[in-house]
Amino acid sequence: SRRFVMAASQLAERIEPLDSAAAIRLYEHALDVEPLAESLSRRLIRLHANRGERAEALRAWRACCAMLRGGGGLGPSPETRALAAQLGLPPAEDGAAD
Repeated sequence: SRRFVMAASQLAERIEPLDSAAAIRLYEHALDVEPLAESLSRRLIRLHANRGERAEALRAWRACCAMLRGGGGLGPSPETRALAAQLGLPPAEDGAAD
């Protein structure tokens, strides 16, 4: 599954400028396979924001936070938190239920 996630991520990154909707589908599918791939969540959040899809960016951010808390309880990395803050998304609620 790691190979698939890497391949999907590389392909999605390349097609983002050409077909952002297809890139979103690829990121989402890769996250279905590897939900703790935080770099994919960041790309998905950023892509939704760049498309003006604030509700979808927020949904992806909340899903990322929930998966990372569930996967080890640490929550998002400083890099992901910084992206969320830059995009005006609410802070992660570490340890709190959504």
